[in-house]
This record gives sequence, structure tokens and C-alpha cells, in this order.
Amino acid sequence: MSDFSQSVRRAAAKGLGSILWSKLSQEDMLEAQQKVLKALLLATEDGEWVVRYAAIVGLESLANTLAESQPYLLPKITARYSELIDSETEPAICARTKYAMSNFTND
Repeated sequence: MSDFSQSVRRAAAKGLGSILWSKLSQEDMLEAQQKVLKALLLATEDGEWVVRYAAIVGLESLANTLAESQPYLLPKITARYSELIDSETEPAICARTKYAMSNFTND
């Protein structure tokens, strides 16, 4: 593996979306979800496509949780999905973003 930090960023982005929120208190959960959202949105701007891809996967998982806990944050995710669909040059990212968007809007 030539870029260790890229692998760590990719794993972190994917893992952030699958945190077991029920293990936190309500107050801690709400604050942590906002921090995770910010981190994942930032990761969609990473220079490595695999990190951006993992961030999309993480955002999709987080969106499912936010739909119940903090639905007012969901427009941030859909806005970023739309931006990525319009601007992303990597075909895999575009396809994964469209897939995430279709799952998100069909719930």
C-alpha cells in the first residue's frame, strides 16, 4: 500500500457513518452527529477519490440516523450530493452519489 494516510482517511470516513449512536447519551449524540456531519462533508473534498467515495457512504448512513434525530440537518447532505453530482469528475463518485441520493430521497 503506497499511501498509508489515504487508507486511514478512507476507513475513518466510512466508519464515521456507522457509529452506534445508541451508546451515547442524547445530548452527546446530537453534538457528535453534528461533528461527524461536518467531518464527512469535508471529506467529500479530499484529494483522493477513495476517501471521497467513503465519505459518500458515511453520509448515506448518517442521513438515515439524522432522519430521526436531527432531520433539520438533512438539507446539508442533499445539497452536498447535488454539488457532487454536478461537479465531480470521478465516475465512481458520481455513480455512488446518485445512488445515495436516490436512496435518501425515496425513504
